[in-house]
Formats: sequence, structure tokens, C-alpha cells
Amino acid sequence: MVAISTLLLAACDGAKRQQPDNSIVAVAVAPNPSVQVGREPLGASELQTLPLVGSVIDALRFTDRHGDEAVVFFLLATHAEDPVDGTVSDRIVLSAAVYPLPGTPAPTMAIWQHSDDFECDGVDIEAGFYLDSVSVTDLDGDGTAELTFAYHRFCGGGIDPRDVTVVLREGGNSYVLEGQTRVRVGDDPPFGGGFQMDAALSAAPQWVQDKVLLTFQQLRDEPAEETW
Repeated sequence: MVAISTLLLAACDGAKRQQPDNSIVAVAVAPNPSVQVGREPLGASELQTLPLVGSVIDALRFTDRHGDEAVVFFLLATHAEDPVDGTVSDRIVLSAAVYPLPGTPAPTMAIWQHSDDFECDGVDIEAGFYLDSVSVTDLDGDGTAELTFAYHRFCGGGIDPRDVTVVLREGGNSYVLEGQTRVRVGDDPPFGGGFQMDAALSAAPQWVQDKVLLTFQQLRDEPAEETW
């Protein structure tokens, strides 16, 4: 199985909302959700109708009031060495793309895409999606699916936090949290575990913030699996 990552900061400033370390938020669910909740694998024949932008890590389908859609998770990794000074550069691009279904003989273009591109020079690099964190919900009961996923990344060495990104997409809206895993070494107090919301998430309804925060809190103490 593959893991996921991106980002940042050990502490949030006063303008950002941060949950106490031990809290788990409760996410309200609509009485009659109109989205098929869960993760159904995408068939190989349907996958062939989609433009692929890297190695496919996973592909899932779901249905809401807009019809059938698929989300495909990609990883593209490159390794290069400078012929002059021997400097090694590793680059990983993580992408999640949503496509309409059913596909047609011609490639179906993505209706939404989130990508993260990063590079490390001469040090360890790792990245991937937390596939167990992927969820399709209809928490507000409006018939439009909320797709939530997360990924991690790390560039360096030693015992340091991994950067973690959580994304929630609902229709044309995207909400992003950037944070860090929390690291414990022996009996010392843990470090890392902070997070920061983007402007859209900071202004989002409470249930959106709670869903993203719950996903992050469930990941920040989990070890990330290397995917490259």
C-alpha cells in the first residue's frame, strides 16, 4: 500500500484554528445522504479511456447527482545526475484527478486536478498517498460528493516530521490543510504535529473544517510508508 504527503508548519498562528492535541472532532452527517459513500475500484476498461499522467497508484469510482465520476491517483518520479558535478536530483509529482464516467473511445479530460511537485538534491526523498484516508461522502446532503484524500512527502534525513497535506474537493471548491506528522523520541515530549489551513478552508463551513481536521488527526501519528 502506498502513503502520501506534503507540507508544513510546526505551529499555527493566532489567525488559524488549531485543535487541542488530544481532541477528535465529530463530523455531522446528513440524514439522507444522496451520494454513494465508499470506494469502488475502477475497472481496467474504464481506466484505459482516461489520460494517464504517471504511474497509477489507485483508481476509484463514485456517483452523485452529477453522474458517475472517477478519481485517479498518480505518482511520477524522476532521477537525474548532473554530468559535470555529479549532483543527484530526485523529483516526485503527486496528482489526483477527477474524470466524468462513462468514458468514451477518445480520452476523457479531467474536470478537476490537484498536483504537488517537489524536488530533493542529494538527500533522501519519499512521498505517496494515504489510500486508506480516501473517502467519498455527502455530509451536507446536497447531492454533490465530497472527495477527501491526503498524502505525505519528506526530503532530508534523520528523525524529522513528514509533511502532510489533506484535500477536500466538493464540486468546483477545494479546501487544503498543510501540516506535519508528530514525532516521539524516547521519553521526550513529541514535536511536530502542527497544521495550517488555506484561505478557502479557513472560511469554509464548520462541517468542512471538521472533516479535514479529523482526517489530519487520524494521520499525524501514523508512520508513512515509502513509495519511491
